[in-house]
Amino acid sequence: MELEDFKKELNQQDATGIIILQLALTMGVVFFSAVIFLLFFTQKQEPANPESAELINLLSIITGILAFSSIMFFIMIPKLRYKNDTLKGIFESNKPVQSFMAQFRATRILQIVILEGGALLGGVTCLLAVFNGVMGNNSIYWANLTPAVIMVIISLANLPTKTHLYNQFKYLQDNYSLVKR
Repeated sequence: MELEDFKKELNQQDATGIIILQLALTMGVVFFSAVIFLLFFTQKQEPANPESAELINLLSIITGILAFSSIMFFIMIPKLRYKNDTLKGIFESNKPVQSFMAQFRATRILQIVILEGGALLGGVTCLLAVFNGVMGNNSIYWANLTPAVIMVIISLANLPTKTHLYNQFKYLQDNYSLVKR
């Protein structure tokens, strides 16, 4: 199937719906991060609580592990979801583009939600550091927002445009034709 044929069969609402959903999930993380910055710069500096610093340190480690894991899952999820049976269901159906879009939508939601989990944990860690007065004394805790930055970059770099969707479709179609032989 060529790009023009794919674009003709592609329902614009499907593509637009995925883009809106992906941007909405990403913007939730961006707005949460903005609230953290706003609270940090407007809140009166509280004295640091040493016990909460231990909790923030633990959460920072967990955030780092979860952020790395979520990036790996973002990469691995399509490989796990598009197995031979799934490819057969897509390309042997009467409407392969619609079947592909249903699978792509589910896969992309799963990918973005997993990235969002690491980003939100980093945000909660920063929020706790701000509320407990630890952030002002130890600015390294801002590194907990790194998963949010990574999520925004990955999300914007992987927006499902028609060309992006066609490339994914063509890649799966080529893989299916290899498996089918």
